[in-house]
Amino acid sequence: IIKLFKGYFRKVSFNLKGGEYIILTVPDGYGYSVSEQTASGYTTTYSSTRTGTVVGGSEVVVDITNMKNTPTPTGLGIAIAAVPFILTGMIIAGASTYVIRRVRQSKI
Repeated sequence: IIKLFKGYFRKVSFNLKGGEYIILTVPDGYGYSVSEQTASGYTTTYSSTRTGTVVGGSEVVVDITNMKNTPTPTGLGIAIAAVPFILTGMIIAGASTYVIRRVRQSKI
């Protein structure tokens, strides 16, 4: 969303896809504001100041980058996946211990 103003606001919106860009000629003395609609799961960064005033035909470039947020791997998925195997091993060890004790007690 680009807002141009010189005593009043004029909002101009564009839909751009990755790699696309737009070039606007803004009259001298006009203020501008560049923003991006927030997308869930993304972090938006700007290459330069997003607001200002055009002075003496100066060129202003604002690159907008949207980066997809990815969770930091913790390794917990692997640990959680091992739980059934650990429980099964514990049950087998417990059952084996029980059987061995019963066999020893029956020999006495």
